[in-house]
Amino acid sequence: MYKKLITKDELETPMIQGLTKIAGMVKRTLGPGGLPIIIQRVGQSLNGEPLGPKITKDGVSVANECSDRDPEQDLIIQAVKHICKKTNSLAGDGTTTAIVLGEAIVLETLKVLKEDTTLNPQIVKESLEKEMLSIIDELKKSATKITDYEKIKQVATISANGDEEVGDIIGKAFEAVGAEGVITVDEGSSINNTLEIVEGYQINRGAEARDRFFNNQENTKFETENAALIIYDGALRNYTDIIPVLMTLAGVVDDKPTKAMPPVVIMANEFSSEVIQFLLIQKAEKGMQFCCIKGPHVSHVRSGYYEDIAIMTGGTKLGNGGRSIKSFEEGDEGLVKRITIDKYRTIFYEGQGCEEEILKRVDQLKTLKNQAESPYDAQVISDRIAALTGGVAKIGVGGYTEFEIKEKYDRIEDALNAARAAIQEGIVPGGGTTLLRISDKLKESGIGAKILRKALQAPFTQILENIGNKNTLQIYKEVVKNENNVYDARKKKLVDSMEAGIIDPVKVTRTALENAVSIASLLSTAGGGIIYTKE
Repeated sequence: MYKKLITKDELETPMIQGLTKIAGMVKRTLGPGGLPIIIQRVGQSLNGEPLGPKITKDGVSVANECSDRDPEQDLIIQAVKHICKKTNSLAGDGTTTAIVLGEAIVLETLKVLKEDTTLNPQIVKESLEKEMLSIIDELKKSATKITDYEKIKQVATISANGDEEVGDIIGKAFEAVGAEGVITVDEGSSINNTLEIVEGYQINRGAEARDRFFNNQENTKFETENAALIIYDGALRNYTDIIPVLMTLAGVVDDKPTKAMPPVVIMANEFSSEVIQFLLIQKAEKGMQFCCIKGPHVSHVRSGYYEDIAIMTGGTKLGNGGRSIKSFEEGDEGLVKRITIDKYRTIFYEGQGCEEEILKRVDQLKTLKNQAESPYDAQVISDRIAALTGGVAKIGVGGYTEFEIKEKYDRIEDALNAARAAIQEGIVPGGGTTLLRISDKLKESGIGAKILRKALQAPFTQILENIGNKNTLQIYKEVVKNENNVYDARKKKLVDSMEAGIIDPVKVTRTALENAVSIASLLSTAGGGIIYTKE
């Protein structure tokens, strides 16, 4: 294995070829006239049969599969893929737009550099980035905030390539759990898409000792009302640690209980067999209702969940820097109107915490989310906010075949991410028309503006090309005349963007533009390349 050194001049041709190849494949999926791409898969399924091909209109899925036998072109394809993955991770959608814009900006940039060979590529790059910031400011100024769930539905429908069923199910999901609610997507169990709303505060932890604490007639779960919840951020290894809790809850004075013991759920990091056996004996001999569950997650995240649950139920988190469980006192227990626990999950209904404190906690979590250092941390905090505010909506993806389910899954994921992005930063007229209008207003006062004035038209032009319309000039003129006009590529006519629901999230458009400029900056300023070769 050797390394091959490629000069700047030698890199230009494979750069254009590699970029054109990945862009040519991905941009065929854009808009309502976009077509699915069939992707071969290698390997075997669980039953030993070869994996069938994947069929998708999801831009990031198509981009991820792109490569080339020519190592020089493949170098460019991999660079474009790497940058475009950022669009998907930041906004969850917009990869196709980023690649369409990126190709247009690169080609315009190379054209400008060829016309004037004295231009410094770094100066061109800086001019592009400066002009991009002014365009982003214009995007933000023209944004309309999401004020109703009908707009969420419209955003989702557009992102799902005009699939109104997908838009409707995502709109209903947000309506059920709120803007901060958790919405999950998974394979369904029927041929139709389904929506399940999980109410209450749910954690994916079931009862310890399997079914030995269960108390319903079928012996399938622990169910109780008006329960006390003990929250201990630590391992319970000795049954003597539990005794002060039970004595306090029973109001023991001079070794005699003064009040009835409520049903008790104990949440901790671990339980020894000694502790479990002690509680089971109390249940069998004294008829007390107990259930033990481990806290959610297995890392630093868990302590935050404990604090959330304590606030939600009006209790106190003990252990891990706080008071010992041995110092338990009246009022440390959380109170829950109803609890159901099976082998796999626990749901708390109507925690009796102070509503004002819960709202304060939600505000704190929103601040932490904005400061999160990684997408994983931000998602965990989103899940915590959702659990405190609205519950969980589960979308089941249905279909007749595996191919159909996977294709739908990609579109629903994209539509869900687009809806979330719209909630965060608002919406603008869609179908490429917002960038088209901005390009029409750009004054060619600098190199960056000259390049972007032409390149920003690319998404709009590509959407028209994908429906077979190559006569874009007349439509272009009609669209820029009226700020509210967009071209409905599905119905092939001009419509009001808000009335027709042809709208795009600002965050998706902004992120696509940022990453497109990043692609152009990388490729147009590259002074050469180094690749591995077997020759």
